[in-house]
Amino acid sequence: MDKPAEPASVTVEVKPDLSGLRAFLADMLAVVDKYDAGSSD
Repeated sequence: MDKPAEPASVTVEVKPDLSGLRAFLADMLAVVDKYDAGSSD
């Protein structure tokens, strides 16, 4: 019966993790864009 309590905690941890992941992806896209611009030039 403690199992339902575990997923709840995981969800709470996943929320901030997704926020960090979005920031990481955005940073990676910015880096890729810079490399792409340099390669095109």
